[in-house]
Amino acid sequence: EGLKKLGPLRKILEMIPGFGLSLPDEVADIAQEKLEKWTVMVKSMTREELERPEIVNRSRMRRIARGSGVKVKEVKELLDTYDAMKRMIKAVLRKQRKGRLPLPFKM
Repeated sequence: EGLKKLGPLRKILEMIPGFGLSLPDEVADIAQEKLEKWTVMVKSMTREELERPEIVNRSRMRRIARGSGVKVKEVKELLDTYDAMKRMIKAVLRKQRKGRLPLPFKM
């Protein structure tokens, strides 16, 4: 919801130096559509599922898919993407703690 207030995804990416220019319009449009679908899927999840996504089994995926008007494979894609992002963020934080990666905006 916070991202929506900032405007279209393309506009948000343009705020990141050098990033918005390299993203073709088609890719930005697809990413925007995906973000909107994910928002609806997240709204179809219970508080417990949001706090502990690992409990989302096949039955819960079907319910979330029905509630958000998408296919089960799209719910699985959302959960897989969340898991991948979580792992990536943990790895970056580990590197920061070990001093291998400078903190953002630190001069």
